[in-house]
Amino acid sequence: MWNQAVSERLRRFGRQVLIGDLVVERENADLIENVAVDEIADVVEEEPEDEEAKGERRVVNPVIDVTEENIGKYTIEDVVMPMVGHNVNLPKNVELAKIITDLLLKDGITMTNFAQMASQDSLSASGAYRKIVTKANDIVFDIVDMQNENEDLITADYLVMPDPTPVITEGENQTAVTKALRMRFNLKTSSYATMLIREVTRTSSAFSSQYKLSLEKK
Repeated sequence: MWNQAVSERLRRFGRQVLIGDLVVERENADLIENVAVDEIADVVEEEPEDEEAKGERRVVNPVIDVTEENIGKYTIEDVVMPMVGHNVNLPKNVELAKIITDLLLKDGITMTNFAQMASQDSLSASGAYRKIVTKANDIVFDIVDMQNENEDLITADYLVMPDPTPVITEGENQTAVTKALRMRFNLKTSSYATMLIREVTRTSSAFSSQYKLSLEKK
């Protein structure tokens, strides 16, 4: 459902930040990027500034609302969407919230259902927040000639061994030489290589599209 909600948000509003969006301050980004999906992702413990309260911990929500006053501070890379549960807030932007609630209603679910199940450990879902756009880090790539599409182009032990050079054979029955894009990169938690490759290649990741490409290769 989260994927559908984000896709619809980007389809309607593109990469612009909206009043009523949910964002996370950049200094707090690790609080939602480096937690497991099933952890409560909207709280962080912070040391109080009051000297008399030292040693105590207070809970602060790292996710805040975009307003007319602060909208200029944020980009699409700061925007998050909730993975629904009893411990998350929906965007205050009415249209964004409706995207989520409409998707839930298709399965006969409301936000109230999550609140009602909050006390039942085996059934409750606390929810979390995830950034809707992120960038890969440490990108390294090259383009190589190849003939065998099943040939391994990347070594598993890449920290020790260099990537292999594809074998190119010549002769009367020479297989056509094609080009391959070879990439390495790092992604943060809950970011997926398949989505990055989809954006780079401009190829749909839908099953129907991938199946069609497989048939064309036969």
